[in-house]
Amino acid sequence: MSTPIGSILRSAMRPTGKYNVISFPTHERHNSGWATANANFHLVQGTPGVKGNGWIESYAKMPNNFQLLQSNENPLMFLPRHIDFDFTLGQHRFGQAQTALQLSNYLKIPSIILEHTTVTNSQLQAAVPQLREIRGDVNVFISESSALAWGWDLSDPSIEIIHHGVDSQTLFRPLPQVKKENYVLSIVNDWVNRGDILGWDIFQRVVGENKIPCRVLGDNPGISRPAKNVYELIQEYNHASVFYNTSRFSPIPSVILEAMACGLPVVSTDNFLISEVIVNGVNGYKTNSEAEQLKHLKRLLNDKEECAALGKAARETIVRDFPMKTFVERWNRVFDKVANK
Repeated sequence: MSTPIGSILRSAMRPTGKYNVISFPTHERHNSGWATANANFHLVQGTPGVKGNGWIESYAKMPNNFQLLQSNENPLMFLPRHIDFDFTLGQHRFGQAQTALQLSNYLKIPSIILEHTTVTNSQLQAAVPQLREIRGDVNVFISESSALAWGWDLSDPSIEIIHHGVDSQTLFRPLPQVKKENYVLSIVNDWVNRGDILGWDIFQRVVGENKIPCRVLGDNPGISRPAKNVYELIQEYNHASVFYNTSRFSPIPSVILEAMACGLPVVSTDNFLISEVIVNGVNGYKTNSEAEQLKHLKRLLNDKEECAALGKAARETIVRDFPMKTFVERWNRVFDKVANK
């Protein structure tokens, strides 16, 4: 299997071809954007801080350059023996990063720590100084506001900010043959249990109490089911008239960007990168006032012309600011950067 000496020699005499990366199954649709990246990903599972259900195909098809390793508490147990790895990539600071850094230290290879999340409560806020010490050779955040929330200085040379990429050309796009229906769409997983973070109470007050026509998707037992696959999800985006987001603590929910790419105007809470992506009256509405959210939802459901105009601008925002090509290019530059450490 990969050895410290082998990894050092590979780094010194790097062959051409794709990098070999040790990572973990995390956010399927985000990670599926690496399908055309200059890397092969070997996903460790079964270690602390790693979700136990592997790669969920209904969220995104696992790309051909990904390999899901057999589950084991010892991450070295099932690493391919014929591969010398180039670096590790841990995708959050709650278990994954620690395992990734341990493997980096053992194999004498550099590390990337990617943070998908942000600070969600006072306990985490108090722990920010300690969590900031969990750092890789390169540290990636998905928004500037997320990096600042974790207490990082944006001038730190180890920091990279890489926004999401959306496949707005072949996947998330308007489907002209799909008939619009007059309801609001919300997509959230584990909404009730994570209600303080994702705003289940906001949804109940704004949509539930006011009987706004709405469809919910996501893994929420007793409330909703997730889409069977990405293609069903795209159909759902296209059927709805408005997308409604209630998250309090998320750098940027990917479903907002996907909905916008499909031509949906968004009504959302106002925080983190959402504040920059949504422009009031242009591609949707952002506000933390529940009364204002309700007003916008009602008006958009009753004004097809405004819905269409905002939806068109929403798609233009994603095509311009979140192209998948840029996402892959920036990640390839990060891979080159860390591999040359």
